[in-house]
Amino acid sequence: ATLTERVDAGMDLLTRLRIALGCVDGLMALHALGIVHGDISMGNVLLKDDETPVLADFCESEIIGSRTIRLRATNVAPEVMSGGDVSSAADVYALGTVFAQLVHDGAAAVRETMRAMCSHDCKQRPALPFIQSTISDAVAVQTQVVRRAIDAAQTQMDELQNAMTVLNKNHEEAQRRVADADQQLDAERANCAAHERTASSKQFETRPPPTTAQCVATASCFPRPPSEICAARCCNERATPFRCGPSALVPPRYPARRERTALRRSVSPRHGLCHPPWC
Repeated sequence: ATLTERVDAGMDLLTRLRIALGCVDGLMALHALGIVHGDISMGNVLLKDDETPVLADFCESEIIGSRTIRLRATNVAPEVMSGGDVSSAADVYALGTVFAQLVHDGAAAVRETMRAMCSHDCKQRPALPFIQSTISDAVAVQTQVVRRAIDAAQTQMDELQNAMTVLNKNHEEAQRRVADADQQLDAERANCAAHERTASSKQFETRPPPTTAQCVATASCFPRPPSEICAARCCNERATPFRCGPSALVPPRYPARRERTALRRSVSPRHGLCHPPWC
């Protein structure tokens, strides 16, 4: 892929600085052979799979010192356009334009070097060894920054891992407590159900009918109209359960004196249980 495609896809600063350093190394090797590339641009820098830059497209290459004007080149130095000699400074100018797009957000020293490389005066442009040293220092600094960031991220990951371990232990403990609480709740529910069944069986037990003495005592303690006493006797004769007491009585009314006298006579031992003359 070309450098333009990779930069458009997104690259971190350290990788871009390493690519810039590789471009400087390749250009120094080319100048050592007495050759000027003549057309250095973002599209003429290819990247391998390991992000190693490779200079390509030597169609506009010339021997150092020639006077050929390459009008088809992308980044032509001003002195070459005005008819000056082709020198290594022309490639430095073109490489500076590439750096302006590649490492424009680098360190201050890198930006200063980049502006000096793009100077219109070829004598003010820095030499490639100085550029190489500046980029190497920036790579070393950025590498330390990345390592510190990685160490900090690793520390945070370790802390998160420890926190996750503690949370897992707490979760297991909470699950165990919840399981114990569920078992206790099930046991309590079972006990309550057993108590309810026992109470229901006792509540619906058939009790024997009240005796004569119980009926007499009930009638004497809780005066009732004669009709209710007869109803109680009829219930006794049918041998159905009958509960004596206030809960089994209709809210009594206070009888008149004549009725109270008749009631006392009707429940006397001489007459028997419930045989009032009007019944």
